[in-house]
Amino acid sequence: MKEQEGENQQSIIERMREIDPKRNFIFVALDELKSSEEIKQFMTEYREWLVANVNNEEVKRDPEGIALREVSYALGLIGPETTERWSEALGSLSHSYFGRNTPDSGTAYQIGGLAGRALIRRN
Repeated sequence: MKEQEGENQQSIIERMREIDPKRNFIFVALDELKSSEEIKQFMTEYREWLVANVNNEEVKRDPEGIALREVSYALGLIGPETTERWSEALGSLSHSYFGRNTPDSGTAYQIGGLAGRALIRRN
């Protein structure tokens, strides 16, 4: 919990967990957060959450990069309007596979299937 002007205020992550406890809070945030201010605050909280909850050397070295990568990946699974809103707020997002050109879900599914089959053939 964060304190603001002497009152306890619920974090954005806590709010997202309450909205839909069965979904990953990142996906709830992608759907629910509309303002640049809220999106930026979420990213600050998410970086702090990663450091506090994930015991991983990569997270310790670069929590901001990991947070951006995770959110960018999730955005690749969501519609273009959401991706545009979050990209405008954060300015540094790109999907790990598609970059800034996120295809529609059908095309993304086909590309993912091709990539998966290629990976299986290599291994």
